[in-house]
Amino acid sequence: MGEQVKDPDQFLEKVEESWRADLAEERVTVHKEARCYFSKGEESKDIDQLAFCGPARHFTEEPESDSAGQTGTDSPDAVGSGVWDTYKFESAAIEGGYQLIDPSANAKGSNIPAGAVLFRPDGKTSPDDADKVAAPPPPSAGAGFIGLTTAGEGDSQVSLVDTVKIEKPFKLDSSPVETPNRKYQLGAAGTTGRVKTREGTRVAAPNEVFLVGEFSVSDGMWSEVYIGGEDYNTSDDPFPKEKIVQVSGALTLVTSTGRVALPFDGQGTLVVSVPKDRVSATLEIAAGGRVQTISFTTGKVTDAVPEALSAGLNVQYPTGKVHLDSVNPGFPTFVFDGSHTIRFVNALLTPFHPMKGWAAKNKMWLVLETADAQDEYDNFSFSIERDFTNSSSAKAKGVTYRNVGEASGDWDGDNQTLWPIFEVDQAVKTFRVSYHPVWRVTGQPKGYQPSGTVRFKPMSFDVTFG
Repeated sequence: MGEQVKDPDQFLEKVEESWRADLAEERVTVHKEARCYFSKGEESKDIDQLAFCGPARHFTEEPESDSAGQTGTDSPDAVGSGVWDTYKFESAAIEGGYQLIDPSANAKGSNIPAGAVLFRPDGKTSPDDADKVAAPPPPSAGAGFIGLTTAGEGDSQVSLVDTVKIEKPFKLDSSPVETPNRKYQLGAAGTTGRVKTREGTRVAAPNEVFLVGEFSVSDGMWSEVYIGGEDYNTSDDPFPKEKIVQVSGALTLVTSTGRVALPFDGQGTLVVSVPKDRVSATLEIAAGGRVQTISFTTGKVTDAVPEALSAGLNVQYPTGKVHLDSVNPGFPTFVFDGSHTIRFVNALLTPFHPMKGWAAKNKMWLVLETADAQDEYDNFSFSIERDFTNSSSAKAKGVTYRNVGEASGDWDGDNQTLWPIFEVDQAVKTFRVSYHPVWRVTGQPKGYQPSGTVRFKPMSFDVTFG
């Protein structure tokens, strides 16, 4: 058919016009000597009904390795790893030969099949360095891009990204950030050249680089009280909702260009595009009026609160007894007899308490946990007010700390709202605790039954953390 084709050079120009128009919509690197060619077998004089245009290398998300001789897939939208785009065409018989018609895109990124030869009517040949054409880089993510692997649909300023590989890691000295309901930990950080978003692979904007931080989020020190970042109290929680301190949290990304709010539960990999000459960003974590920050580049936590500590106890307060006589001249003597026992099961040293909030700077809350409390007295004739403020104390390094928890109440030993609480110096880890219950007794009817203050025998024990 080759000698009988009418105006093959004009047809090839038409194919090249279509090809270059198609390239306008592509992300592609085109060789400076790119053009379109007919193809034929090495021993044949007839052209194949397939034109090859190139060399040109397309950007692909996941380049495929075509086997030798393949011309790509049948889909014009699919992209192979080769440098030739192919166009199919038809031929129609006319007087004196054939007319080539109806060119249409066939495949992108094809290789030249084994045994095929490219040629043009003007004798021009394909460049020798055709295979050296490099694919263009991915599109830019845009200046100040922010991505999170757990971003939600409602996060207008935060894009969803896949798992990101850190190419240049930083050496971190990272400690956890404690809040009442969440604990944040920067596990790894560094920079990378590209990320994969929902729209595809992206590179940083000119003069910017992607800063990457891998964060984990776990339950905070009082997660059983504060759930999901909201001020919420379940029916199983020991603290009445009206008594707990509100600590709604806020997570903010801070860069040299501004501040962006993130989901408070936003764990995973966080990516932010920052200027190359200011490679820095911090994560600001606010809860209950306390703000802490984590540096992406060092992992250092600023204004960090101390980690909560626990010390197991098994201290039994032996059954204590008290006695009170009435003093009413001319009337019979009435008496009050009472007994009390309780067990101390654990001690907690914490920077935050649900009923007290954050301890003051350089202070901690010492909380004594109890169980198995038993009180015996004639509750028909007497009412009891337990004086918690004066029933316990803690001493360390010559300083005596008073109970700052609930002043009084009806105590069954398992009620956490009534556990003793002391605000102590942060540096102190050993305390001498004194327990000396105080009751205020009121007899009924008044004037006949005895009333007054009774004090049980004191007991002391040591509490040591770490």
